[in-house]
Amino acid sequence: MLYLCDTSALLDAKDYFYSFDFVPYFWDWLEEQGSAGRMKVCQEAYDELKVDNGDFGAWIRKPEIKAALLLDEVLDEEHVNRVLDTYATDLTENELEACGKDAAIISYCLADATGRTLITAEVSKPSLQRHKRRMPDVAVELGIATGTLLLALRQLSFRVP
Repeated sequence: MLYLCDTSALLDAKDYFYSFDFVPYFWDWLEEQGSAGRMKVCQEAYDELKVDNGDFGAWIRKPEIKAALLLDEVLDEEHVNRVLDTYATDLTENELEACGKDAAIISYCLADATGRTLITAEVSKPSLQRHKRRMPDVAVELGIATGTLLLALRQLSFRVP
């Protein structure tokens, strides 16, 4: 199983649960998981993460971290269009822009819907419509498993030393 993290999952991890000064071994473990092909971020998420000005940004911009965590795939436009149609089939240009990065991340999961899980801090809210739909709701409609970072940590047996 590949756990594909969106931006919110890793930013919440560094801001609320696994700060670099408090739980540094978490970040070493995450690098190991990335190198082993079990946990990745797509280019679109990486581009959002690398602009961080603190310890996290410096860490994720290191060439060895980028190599470990970055998913080595090209975005499939057919998958993107299928994901966007799940939001709504008649999205406006502004709505398409609002869906952009979320739709991309879901599209990477769609490339192997049974072998990938979308990891996000977003919470399902099925009542939202069109471009305001949450990633878990769109992903589940497409047959993609979703979960929080805690799910991935449990599945991958993360342990505090």
